Amino acid sequence: MELKLGISFRNYPHKIMKTLLLAFLLFLLVGCEKEYDNIIDPNINIEAYQVLSVNSPENVHFTEENVPISVEINNWKTQIDSVWVSLISPNNIEITFPLELSFENGEVGNFITEIPTDSLKIAGRYKLYFVVEDFQHEEVLIGISYFDFISDVVNTAPQVSNLVMPTQIQRNTAFTFTIEAEDSNGYSDIKLVFYRLYDIDGNLIVNSENISEYPLSDLGDTSESGDVTANDGIFTNKLMFPATAVLGTYRFEFQARDYSNALSNVISQNIEVVE
Repeated sequence: MELKLGISFRNYPHKIMKTLLLAFLLFLLVGCEKEYDNIIDPNINIEAYQVLSVNSPENVHFTEENVPISVEINNWKTQIDSVWVSLISPNNIEITFPLELSFENGEVGNFITEIPTDSLKIAGRYKLYFVVEDFQHEEVLIGISYFDFISDVVNTAPQVSNLVMPTQIQRNTAFTFTIEAEDSNGYSDIKLVFYRLYDIDGNLIVNSENISEYPLSDLGDTSESGDVTANDGIFTNKLMFPATAVLGTYRFEFQARDYSNALSNVISQNIEVVE
């Protein structure tokens, strides 16, 4: 079976998600008779080369200087121009590292790199996407791996503050509300700022997709969420109670979550829905 995807991974995450979907479909076609760890397709044989292994540690401690990465490819000389790996952090920051030919054993080439541990900014699970590029500049995903980074930085939960929100609103009237969020481990450690909504009887409102934590935005997407400035730590959402909403007092609860899944303090406020 061949896997030849020809997708540029530098446009992560949209295209890499498309690639992973294709890889998953290939897995369904192959079935579950064999396990080959993290090679996308153990029988990958594009033109003339074959991927034998992709290797990375399962755990990386902050005391280690580097993270060793390697790939073994058979008959690599005929088609492969370069090999590289995309490192995706727990907060979806991508860094690309080229792999260099370390040694040859017959037709097998061993490509290696070392990722500096100081490039791992936060604790958590990191993803590795191994890619080769051929002489026609076609890029192929050949393997996926993961490792957990154990940091010396003590994680602290984020904090939310300074909620700005009306206390009364009419039905069919759009309104925006904002709240500030910060994390002593850095802004990039904030995974989600969200609110929960309780109806006039105190019941948690869950939407049709079984979601009860509704996100606020800090993307500067004014027309969508009402957020004015991206990445300023002020998170915003825009909402409207429809004409069919039951009149009465609703409760909002605001919280933030970091990439260690630590939760912030809770800020609650009631809003009265009137005619």
